[in-house]
Amino acid sequence: MKIHKEGQQIAALLLILTLLSSAITIAQKENNLVLIVLSCLLFLFTLIIVFFYRYPDRKCSINENAIYIPADGEVVACEKVFEKDYFKAEMLQISVFMSIYNVHVNWAPVAGKIVWKLHNDGKNYPARNPKSSELNEFCKTVIRLNNGKEVMVNQIAGIMARRIVNNKEVGETIRQGDELGIIKFGSRVDLFIPLESDIKINIGQKVKAITTVAATI
Repeated sequence: MKIHKEGQQIAALLLILTLLSSAITIAQKENNLVLIVLSCLLFLFTLIIVFFYRYPDRKCSINENAIYIPADGEVVACEKVFEKDYFKAEMLQISVFMSIYNVHVNWAPVAGKIVWKLHNDGKNYPARNPKSSELNEFCKTVIRLNNGKEVMVNQIAGIMARRIVNNKEVGETIRQGDELGIIKFGSRVDLFIPLESDIKINIGQKVKAITTVAATI
């Protein structure tokens, strides 16, 4: 287990401030309630940041016929929808809600080439709200498999989320299980897959990224 690079600087800063505040508190001849409370709060914030940005050393069993779940959380939707931005056709959509307790790193569900990407700013509806898929900040990434089929991962900001990080570029090759990005503080991920895919999950199911198989193709 390590800390994601997006959280390393803030975690280090909070730790330094915690140690500095604690040292000043100890150096005081008399107990200073304000410094004690400040030290405790800084330590608490440091723990929260480390917990949120934790980055598990997770291994993916490569399977060219499998589409893995790209995020930890709970399946809140599994239905046929019309995807209007890239496919402009009906696709199967699997949506995973990530609570503040889940790991917020996202991974590639399949291997292939990134052929399209769209990052759009938006509102901050709760991630469980169906409106969040279209109205919140999102980043859509389409991966073309070696067999020509395509899969889209849509990272969606939630009511607490303030930034979606996705450093992958169009034309880049990505392996199944590679990191795709991270969504900061509460979010949801939609997975769009071909209609003929064989679904392997159920609504309400707790799932684990690049471990739980969403479908086979």
